[in-house]
Amino acid sequence: MGSTIPSTYIMEKIGLKRYKCQLYIVFTLLLLIISLYFVLFQKANMKPNLEPSGSGLKLILFWNTFYGNEEYYWGLGHEAFKKNCPTGLAQNCETSSDKKLLKKADAIVMFTRQFSKPHVKYQNQQWVFFNVEPPPHSFDSSDNMPNVPQRLSELKNVFDLTMTYRLDSDAIRTYGQMVPFNSSAPHNFHNYAEGKEKLIAWFVSHCDTSSNRMAYVDDLKQHVDVDIYGDCGDLKCPRFSDECNDMVNKKYKFVLALENAICRDYISEKVFNSLKLDAVPIVMGGGNYSNVVPTHSVINIADYLSPKALADYLKILDKNDTLYNGYFTWKGKFEFRDRPGFCDLCMKLNHLSQSKTPYKNMYNWYVRDAKCRRWNSQAQEWSIDEGLT
Repeated sequence: MGSTIPSTYIMEKIGLKRYKCQLYIVFTLLLLIISLYFVLFQKANMKPNLEPSGSGLKLILFWNTFYGNEEYYWGLGHEAFKKNCPTGLAQNCETSSDKKLLKKADAIVMFTRQFSKPHVKYQNQQWVFFNVEPPPHSFDSSDNMPNVPQRLSELKNVFDLTMTYRLDSDAIRTYGQMVPFNSSAPHNFHNYAEGKEKLIAWFVSHCDTSSNRMAYVDDLKQHVDVDIYGDCGDLKCPRFSDECNDMVNKKYKFVLALENAICRDYISEKVFNSLKLDAVPIVMGGGNYSNVVPTHSVINIADYLSPKALADYLKILDKNDTLYNGYFTWKGKFEFRDRPGFCDLCMKLNHLSQSKTPYKNMYNWYVRDAKCRRWNSQAQEWSIDEGLT
């Protein structure tokens, strides 16, 4: 008889095969996980195709960067239009930052605060003047650029379209607006005055501005207390931090939201940031606030003849919780909505039957027509900024 294989040997062989099989499975799964990771990583970091799709979409070329962002905080390609714009012609566009596509582009968008322009303009191509800042802050002086009058005097018959915060722009690019989303919801009463012992807080880092807002606040302080936080005051608090917001919500009845420039239609993000707080914003700007914020949600300095008149009204609200709480009835019924302007621009490009007549004088349109003003403490009134006429 042949020798019998010991059972322990057989078990060892079976165990070894199982071990090898398990090792193979683990190794295979590891390879699959690694492969999947690289595929997803590559997809996440891959830029959209910068070449025009050839599907009849209008091509918008970003010629320079928007505060360092080559996508203009909008996106490259067609996706942003499909996602953010109403259906129809407002979606019929795509964007690129590839300057090699200059000849194929239907529109060239140029952020004029960091200005540069193409060396040639092709037939039926629309050049777009893009800016989100008011005239006093529209050009980057750190690069030794000429001042606004000199700069814009060179831009006659250059731009066909405008995309700015101005409501008479061809494409309107504002900092946003508050829109109703639950207007029928009942108002849940909350006493926003309870426990608040301080009147006004102001968070500010730029002291010398074209609006002369510091002078206005100095005049206001002659009648009411204003606590100033930041580089222009004696108090410190990390701006926009939860710590700062909680402090305002608990201690202050009002918060200042004053623009650095008082120019036609200009309203920045300041008012929208302030509306997130449980304090009433006191606003100062060149736009019509009733178009962008809920009714009776802010106090507009323009409605008062002088800082003293404003202070007298604030004292009334300070003593009357019912009147004060009336400024919060909009809470829970409105939400913020952005308006980046590219939907407007796309619609405009798709409706143009021929090239639009260029703006003959950008200085007249952008600066003189802006009618920027500054506070005159001596006269106790707003006067036209003579440096921008």
